[in-house]
Amino acid sequence: MYSAKSTGRRRVVYEEEMGARALERLRLEHDLRRAVEDPARGGFQLHYQPKLDLATGEITGIEALLRWRHHELGNVPPAEFVPVAEEMGLIVPLGEWVLREACRCAREWRELRPSSPPVVSVNLSGRQLRQEDLVQRVARILEEEDLPPNVLSLEITESLIVEHLLDKLRDLKSLGIGLEIDDFGTGYSNFSYLSRMPIDVLKIDRSFLGDLAENPEARKVVGGIVDLARQLSLLTIAEGIETTDQLDALRALGCELGQGYLFSRPVPAGEIPPLLAPDPGTGEPGPPPS
Repeated sequence: MYSAKSTGRRRVVYEEEMGARALERLRLEHDLRRAVEDPARGGFQLHYQPKLDLATGEITGIEALLRWRHHELGNVPPAEFVPVAEEMGLIVPLGEWVLREACRCAREWRELRPSSPPVVSVNLSGRQLRQEDLVQRVARILEEEDLPPNVLSLEITESLIVEHLLDKLRDLKSLGIGLEIDDFGTGYSNFSYLSRMPIDVLKIDRSFLGDLAENPEARKVVGGIVDLARQLSLLTIAEGIETTDQLDALRALGCELGQGYLFSRPVPAGEIPPLLAPDPGTGEPGPPPS
């Protein structure tokens, strides 16, 4: 009898927890739908993280990262709202807003450094990549924002790269934009497959950097990715660099580019121009914020 009562109580608690989670999910969906109707008013904004040449320290690129400040909940982590937006199909209009906003900022930053403008990269979701008119949408935004295509790059996670999307990637590449494979090393891409892809950069997943300086196996993996990229005439960028030991190890392995908290956290658009303006004393770009 005691066991039956105990089981019953557990069932009640479980059902209450499930009910609370369901209500939270419904609220998130409702608020997300309303916020996407007017992203800026709905609390969405972009933060930007510089990408640096590891040899010179120059900012060569900037990644646009979506943030959502909920009117009651505060900052909602992307890991919580992005998958929901993807499931609901809201990632398409939201992603288009992100692309347009990033292109607008890229145009402004290009004027600050016209001889070597930073390439602004935008993450592309699976649902966006499957849009039939994606190429036309990107081309239209570039034209409307008056942005040269070589100042834009799209990041696509390795897990999204499948055979039937190669033609679409080639069409995107024909616009003159850059293409990067994000989180590289976590999927199953091989040399033959990569050699047919119209990409420019392999982005080494942050999971390989944790103990890079001390772990020979981690260095072997990262070194293998760098060598693979070199054979394919691609650049490599490491994300999630947090220590000077990681930086030294990446330089020794030949990785060309990097981003991470060691250089700069993602910052609002207004904090980027001082980083791109020449330092009065040296003529070089200013240092990233700590």
